[in-house]
Amino acid sequence: MASEVVGTLLHVAYACALAGYGLAALGGARGWRGLAAGGGGLGLAGCLLGVIAVAWSTGRPAFYGPYETVMMVGLWLGLLAMWDALSRRLAVAAWSWGLGAVLMPWLLFTPIKAAPINLIPGYLWMPLFFELRLAAQALLLYAAACHLAAWRGAGNGAAARGRLALLGGWGAFMAGELVGALWSYDWLGDFWQWNAGFLSSTSLLLLMGLGLHLPPSWAARPWLRLVVGAAPGVALNLVTLSHQMGMGS
Repeated sequence: MASEVVGTLLHVAYACALAGYGLAALGGARGWRGLAAGGGGLGLAGCLLGVIAVAWSTGRPAFYGPYETVMMVGLWLGLLAMWDALSRRLAVAAWSWGLGAVLMPWLLFTPIKAAPINLIPGYLWMPLFFELRLAAQALLLYAAACHLAAWRGAGNGAAARGRLALLGGWGAFMAGELVGALWSYDWLGDFWQWNAGFLSSTSLLLLMGLGLHLPPSWAARPWLRLVVGAAPGVALNLVTLSHQMGMGS
C-alpha cells in the first residue's frame, strides 16, 4: 500500500513539474506574468514533492537516477527562475522554465521511480559527489538560460549573470571531481587508468573553460557567446542522463 502511495506521488509530482514549467515558459515568453508565476509555482511544487517523496520512501536524499536527477535539477532551476521573475528578469526566468520543461520528457522513456541505492551509514563522499554534480547541472543550465536571454536581447546584465553561473557550475563540478576522487580512493585504492568517464569529465571541463576564457575576438560574436555559454549545461545534462538511463536506473 505504501509503495502504491509513493508511486502515485512520484507520478503526480512529475505531471505538475512538466505542466507547470511548460506553462511558465509560455507565460514568460508572452509576458503573461500571472501565468508565468502560477506555472512556475506549480512546477516548483511538483519538483519539491518528487524530491520529498523520494526521501520519504528511501530514507535518503534524492541524488541519483533519471527521476531524482531531473527533479533535483528542475527544483534548482525553478528556484532560480522564481528569483529572476521576482527581480523583474522575466526573460531569463522564461528560458530557465523552458529548459526545465525540456528536461522533463526524458522521464517518458524510463520508469518513474527512486533509484535502488542504499547508503553506507556515515559515509558522505558518494552522495556528496552526486549532489555536487546535480548543482553543476543546474547552474550550467541556468547559465545557458542567461546566455539565451542575452542573445535574444534581454538586458539587466543577463550575460554577466550567465558568466557567473558558468563559473559557479565549474566550481561545483570541480568540487564534485575532488570528492569523487576521495570516494574512488576509498573504493578502488590507488589503482587508476584512463577510461570513458575520465575522458567525458575532462572534455566537459575544457568546454566550461572555453566559455570562461573566450578570446575577445570570439566574444564579439553574439552567436558564438551563446554556443560556448550554453553548451556546457546541455552537454553535462545529456551525458549524465544518457549514462543513468543506459545503466537502467
